Amino acid sequence: MKDRKDLEKFLEAMPVDWLLAGEPFVKYRTLTDLLGMHQICKEVAETQKLIRTHRLIKQIFDKQNEYGYWGTPTDIYTWWPKKDTTFWLLGVLADFGFTREERRIARACEYVFSTQLLSGGFGCAPPPVPYDCFTGILTESLAKLG
Repeated sequence: MKDRKDLEKFLEAMPVDWLLAGEPFVKYRTLTDLLGMHQICKEVAETQKLIRTHRLIKQIFDKQNEYGYWGTPTDIYTWWPKKDTTFWLLGVLADFGFTREERRIARACEYVFSTQLLSGGFGCAPPPVPYDCFTGILTESLAKLG
């Protein structure tokens, strides 16, 4: 790059192409969030297929048990380990376009709703007491999942 203008032109042109050439997760978020493409667009649908068959997604679902949750039943009440608990994995899967139409996601949502408190919130650290941040994060994930 000769000067700042060349660099600015390069940065304006390249990031989207670079993002679209990445992992299907990155491509999906670029198509839907940055470019505003809808789920019915052919390229978005094709990218979702790649996500659903990706080895990392397979690893996530391989760890899900028959009751719909990941880890142990009490993991829903914990923040740690972030990468392995139902609380966090539902958000990740929602961000990558999964919905309750997927049987495994529906089962996970049913489990989460079974932990809902009478007040409507979700709690952590048994005995569960409603926590606003915990409820907010789970509610956002559940809303994205449909």
